[in-house]
Amino acid sequence: MEKTSAHKPPASDGLSTRAILVITGAVVLLCVFGLRAGLFIGAMRETHAVLGRSGLPKDAIRKLGGNGRAAHRLGAYLRLPERAAPYRMRAVRLLGRCGAPAVPALCRVLDGEDPGLCREAVRGLGIIESGRDEDPVVPPLTKALDNPDPRVRMAAATYLGYRGEAAQEAVPRLARLIEDPDEKVRLRAVRALRDIGPAAVEAVPALGHCLDEETNSLMQRAMADALAEIGPGAATAVPALMRALETGDVFLRDRALYALRRIGPAAAGTVPALIRVLQEDKDMGNRMGAAIVLGVIGPEAHAATPSLAQALLSEDGVLRAFAAEALGGIGPAAGRAIPALERALEDENPHVRIAALGALKRIRGGR
Repeated sequence: MEKTSAHKPPASDGLSTRAILVITGAVVLLCVFGLRAGLFIGAMRETHAVLGRSGLPKDAIRKLGGNGRAAHRLGAYLRLPERAAPYRMRAVRLLGRCGAPAVPALCRVLDGEDPGLCREAVRGLGIIESGRDEDPVVPPLTKALDNPDPRVRMAAATYLGYRGEAAQEAVPRLARLIEDPDEKVRLRAVRALRDIGPAAVEAVPALGHCLDEETNSLMQRAMADALAEIGPGAATAVPALMRALETGDVFLRDRALYALRRIGPAAAGTVPALIRVLQEDKDMGNRMGAAIVLGVIGPEAHAATPSLAQALLSEDGVLRAFAAEALGGIGPAAGRAIPALERALEDENPHVRIAALGALKRIRGGR
């Protein structure tokens, strides 16, 4: 007769409650995630098919469900292995057309190592319109200024310039790019600072320093343009602009004069250099520019009164008119020029006569 152990558990005809719960949960999870996996695969197949067909970007985005949904799908597509997603470049290009919803996906592309995709991601961010309260693309574009590929840095600087003063937070990094080893990157950075305008005042020391050190005339002109657009806030760069007036580059002298004009009375220290330009520059346009700046500087430019009075005798009617206006800008301090201005009231050029009359009123204390 067979003996049964006293410790053997009794036989059961069914599963325990715990086992049933575990199996039920597993089946539910398998169904949920299996369904989601199926939907994801289907969405990626559809995205792949849309990307593989030629057509207008707006049509492709519409087929992918509109801007928001398309941005989500394209972002997911770019996360696939490269072998499974051969249309990555087109996907990035379409993301840029999806607007603000595409910013997170484009930022992930910028974190990658493919320079071509990074450049396209920068372009995509650059064409996204800014919001009313903040510009979501400025931070990633600013980060792209540190990209090892010079073409990516160049593109990022270009599109930051297009944002204008909204890109103010990028100014410190753009200022550092002025000394980038790549000449094209340096030029784009300077032009971006120009386009940002007065909000780029933090870059003035770097611009002034590089204006003195730079040997490329095109770069120097761009720096003078940037200082002009910054305006009165660029006053600390006046010494560098004054030295630019001494160069042999007629176009650089023209740009420097315009920058000094925009800076205004704070450029008073350049009066001796401006007098030399007024008297000696071979370019008539620069002589006119010097007269204009002297008038903008105002009373502090009184030392230029004799030179401006002499300019009233110039053969060029436009220069005579600008000289008269400049004397009016200096005001009562230009009293020594009253006889010359009175003679100018009989000038054959009506513009000169009008300018002389206005200057006499201002010098004599009239309005």
